[in-house]
Amino acid sequence: MPAGARVRRSSSGTRWSPRREPVCDEPGAAGVLITPGALEAFQAGPLAFLTDRDLTLDERQAVAARDYPALYRLGVHHFTLFQWARRLHHHESVENWMPGYFAALAGLGHPDIVT
Repeated sequence: MPAGARVRRSSSGTRWSPRREPVCDEPGAAGVLITPGALEAFQAGPLAFLTDRDLTLDERQAVAARDYPALYRLGVHHFTLFQWARRLHHHESVENWMPGYFAALAGLGHPDIVT
């Protein structure tokens, strides 16, 4: 196994996967997605969690308030924003949170996802 790799279990046996560094431009929102324990820390105190993050005041307030439209307008990538919302609402059924999420973003347009 290569240095820096980690072992993971799957139904077909043990496999290794290379260590992957997070690729993210939204350290406040996406940090909740990728850092162990971050979701719990964010939920316990959003502003405390965001204190040392490299965010503007507007970004910090929008992340702390879970203000999805503001985050979208500030330029958070739409895929990252959706995954962050899913993570924050992991304890709720999709039917309970997703309609409100999409309603909040309605009218803001659709990003160009052509690659």
